[in-house]
Amino acid sequence: MFKISSKNQFYYSNENQNSTLNSREINISIEGMSCASCVNHVEKALKAEPGVISASVNLAKEKAHVVIDTNLNVSNLVS
Repeated sequence: MFKISSKNQFYYSNENQNSTLNSREINISIEGMSCASCVNHVEKALKAEPGVISASVNLAKEKAHVVIDTNLNVSNLVS
């Protein structure tokens, strides 16, 4: 099972906000991944969420870089 390290373990990359596409980038810390299959599982779950435009997970850093619609409530991803 994977989990967000803490509800406070995400942050906005405000400098990467794209007003023309109505998107913003966030980074989320994730615990519990141990292999490439875990990465694929987390990426697939994130991409399936409404409002997620793209997601990329880094196993070594235990982080996900996610591009989301500006209207998406981030707490929906980290709950």
